[in-house]
Amino acid sequence: MANNNQRTSVDKFGNTYAVVGCKDKKGTGFPKGYIEIKGQLYKLEPSDSQKDGVACWIRVTKMNNRKSGGGL
Repeated sequence: MANNNQRTSVDKFGNTYAVVGCKDKKGTGFPKGYIEIKGQLYKLEPSDSQKDGVACWIRVTKMNNRKSGGGL
């Protein structure tokens, strides 16, 4: 069940969730994904874990709102 044409859904318990795909677009070996929560943009950077019982680590970075100049 989608909410207002956004990329969020609601599970059977009524919790809102979003599925975020992380891609390595620059070929650096470090995939990234972005998500916006309440108007604030966050960058997600997953990495494999060497620790037993931990599948991966995800670093979440709050991005600054930048005014884009845009092209002419």
